[in-house]
Amino acid sequence: MKLLSLLLSTTLLTSTAAVASAAPNATPRKPTIDHRFDVRVERRDHRVRPAPRTWERLSLLRTTGNRAKVEVGRKAGAIDDLRIQVSRGTVHLKKVLVVFADGSRYVAKIDLRLGAGDAQQIRIPGEARRIESVELRYGKTSRAQLTLSAR
Repeated sequence: MKLLSLLLSTTLLTSTAAVASAAPNATPRKPTIDHRFDVRVERRDHRVRPAPRTWERLSLLRTTGNRAKVEVGRKAGAIDDLRIQVSRGTVHLKKVLVVFADGSRYVAKIDLRLGAGDAQQIRIPGEARRIESVELRYGKTSRAQLTLSAR
């Protein structure tokens, strides 16, 4: 009987020691995250959209007259958003006319004064689409320099 209890206690001590010695050396591994499939869910309409992309500059404009037109074409691909950023001067932006590749149009009435460092983002309605051209119409300016970007 003593032999059996001695054998059991020895077995328990060696198994406990093996577990105790393995625990301090084992470092928890961080899970690998695959960002290729990140999605953002819009709460207002519950559509799943791709993760936000970076802004791509379409054109750098210096204001002359009361309008400027940028031919976008196929180089930018499908576009969800436009951003107009003022880097110098001030501009009274009145409206933005977007002509899509299929010939349809969208007019964003803004009527906003933007100064150096200000930006205005314009959400294109519906799904991402190819844009043929963007026309900016503005009022008074003070030799403003604008950057038109898209994503």
